[in-house]
Amino acid sequence: TALCQRVVKSEKESLEQAKELNIIENYASLPKLMCDPSLLSTIVRNLLSNAFKYTPEGGDVTIAAERTAQKLTPNSKGSIRITVTDTGYGIPRNQQGKIFAKLFRASNIKAKDTDGTGLGLYIVKTILEQVGGRIEFSSVENKGSVFVVTLPLEGMRHVRDRSRYV
Repeated sequence: TALCQRVVKSEKESLEQAKELNIIENYASLPKLMCDPSLLSTIVRNLLSNAFKYTPEGGDVTIAAERTAQKLTPNSKGSIRITVTDTGYGIPRNQQGKIFAKLFRASNIKAKDTDGTGLGLYIVKTILEQVGGRIEFSSVENKGSVFVVTLPLEGMRHVRDRSRYV
């Protein structure tokens, strides 16, 4: 929860455009999660950055974190779910299959002349695959997107030597 709050504050302060967005934070009481704070910050920062960039003035961006019963492995005790929702431009249906590809940017975003490399969601998915997490999304063009990151309650795998509880 504290890590998500720090990233939200940092992203709000670093917005290049002075954009009025309604930012809603909704955090459940969560257990400590064994993770690499740098990797988790990168995941949250990329999702929030996209939501902020691709939501027009006056839109809503919501970040929520909760514990769920979803098991990512057979012996799992559940998971932590981080959800970033926006009322932005959305992703055209015919391009949604490419959203996690390296250097991909949706055509409706390129046309709006926003900065971006097309690497953020690729990086997020790659990190999550390495640490035992998942990412899913849904999107409707001109209505917005919902990105859901799920991490095992047991913590990130393969990074235990760099991990600490957050």
